[in-house]
Amino acid sequence: MTITIESFDLTKLKIISKLKSITNLELIFKVPINITNDNLYFIKEMDNLRSLSLNANYIEPDFFKDMSNLEELCLSSGYDINYQSLNNIKKIKFNDGPYTISKYLSKDDIMILRDRNIRLSSDSYSEKDFFDKIIYIHKKIDDIIKNIDITDIDKNETVKRIITYILDNYKDDVIDEEIYNTKFKNEGELYFSLENEFKTSSSYISLMRIIFEKLNIENIKYNDICKIVLIKELVPQKNKRYKIKIDNRIWIINEEMLKSILLVFNGKHDIKQEKKYRRIYEFNNR
Repeated sequence: MTITIESFDLTKLKIISKLKSITNLELIFKVPINITNDNLYFIKEMDNLRSLSLNANYIEPDFFKDMSNLEELCLSSGYDINYQSLNNIKKIKFNDGPYTISKYLSKDDIMILRDRNIRLSSDSYSEKDFFDKIIYIHKKIDDIIKNIDITDIDKNETVKRIITYILDNYKDDVIDEEIYNTKFKNEGELYFSLENEFKTSSSYISLMRIIFEKLNIENIKYNDICKIVLIKELVPQKNKRYKIKIDNRIWIINEEMLKSILLVFNGKHDIKQEKKYRRIYEFNNR
């Protein structure tokens, strides 16, 4: 059974838990939705449900933990899910490409799932190739961390070296739109920083975020790491440009790149905090 939901109100869905014969269920949310034990608890009452497909924006980490009858999952986003709690699942298919999946499926997760013989695949990768691809991506990122050389230095210096690597390497390549969309769909955003065909600044920001996560770096104060100065243009520019200075090195970045870096510092998309940071920059550069 496939159900398309066009609102945030999930209470009307409770009726499906009374349909005891349902074995396969696909829920398509037309608006971004967060799934919790509170708003979709009734799915757990469907004793005959064997296959569940969700395109939710967020799923509570242990949502599937007690669903002993469930054998197959299809997910469009797997952030924050506790994969080690999936004791009864036999098959998981992701709608994301592997370069996106690797951002929320750690190397430890992948090894545990493989040891449990859980079959994993994506829209673009078969079960046969999936594990090897995710392991390859994590190795690629681990090699970058190794090459940055962060041994025997404190957190602030580590962050400086990581951001220096990102700023030294990022650039926005001109990419045919059809090629970009195909690669993005089949592979995922990190593809555009880890492989040599194309480079995009947004992909390098994702790479920076996953490196911080791998190293358990959080609660970063931007003013301990760098100085950011608005460039006063003689000729008005469509987009503002900024100088970002780390120790004795300076890079010129656009407003979009600055915003993305701030989100990594901030740890989450906090609009109020973004505005606060931006007011500080503007005040410092009057």
